[in-house]
Amino acid sequence: MGLIVFVFFFLVVLTILAISLVFRKEPHARDLFMIAGTTVITTLLFLILILALYFNFSNIIVIVSKIFMMGMVLISFFTLQFTVKMPYFEPQKNITFTVFNGILHLLIASLAIFFIKGFFWNPLSGFKFASVILAGNPAADIFERTLLLFIPILAMGISIYKIFNERSRIHKQQMIIFFAALLLCAILWGIVYYLATIFSWAIAITPLGYLLLVFFTSSGFSTSMVYDRKQLAFALLRFLTFILIFAAMTGFWASWVLTYVRNFYVQVILLVVGALVSLVIRNFVSQKFRWFLGDKSEYASAIEEKITAARLY
Repeated sequence: MGLIVFVFFFLVVLTILAISLVFRKEPHARDLFMIAGTTVITTLLFLILILALYFNFSNIIVIVSKIFMMGMVLISFFTLQFTVKMPYFEPQKNITFTVFNGILHLLIASLAIFFIKGFFWNPLSGFKFASVILAGNPAADIFERTLLLFIPILAMGISIYKIFNERSRIHKQQMIIFFAALLLCAILWGIVYYLATIFSWAIAITPLGYLLLVFFTSSGFSTSMVYDRKQLAFALLRFLTFILIFAAMTGFWASWVLTYVRNFYVQVILLVVGALVSLVIRNFVSQKFRWFLGDKSEYASAIEEKITAARLY
């Protein structure tokens, strides 16, 4: 049950972040939403997979495992696309890289489809992907290392190249924040990969990497000013106040429902209702108090529009 609460917690936070991107008008919003939206769907599939194991719905485990792995592949694909398009996100650019990216991830997807049987649990090994051996290594290990370590490192390399070739300070800052988010993800996933060999439940922490990537990238690319330490502190405080606190409340609600409600269908209804109520309250509170916690983006935009209008006259 603890795994279910962990994953549900991350799912709620990711859903909040994805919904917020729908209303963004910045150039990065569409490409980042592709990452965030796919991550929400993939995390939901992960939750369904754990629930299927928890309630012993063995007839759907293999198919859900395959779809879940395809979700991981798509997140990786969109992350590399985002990396190459930033910081200007111009359409119809980098066609050659898009083809390369597509072929690379088709190969990774083929690995999952043909050589990984599914995600299972047993008393001896705990949670793990069952797979065949390729070149002396389990295919599942190759799949995980490629998506969670190799691809982030590749994206970091591209980011460094772009950072050193960009003249705009604000665009440099945006890409540095993205690079830092990727680095944080790679470190986190490396720790999870190691811990999972000892404590198989550690795989429940994996969505946290995606959550951090989406949050910091969204925050970094949404600003039009060069951050100082105060602004960075306020950004972290907004994250803790407007997202993590409400997600923690929703996670507590999920743990109560899963502990004391025994009917599966009632559990699903209560979990969905609780998440929706938390989302509505969170949006209301964030609109009322975002200025108090240092978010002056709307004010800055209004001032900029007035200055531009004054210059026209």
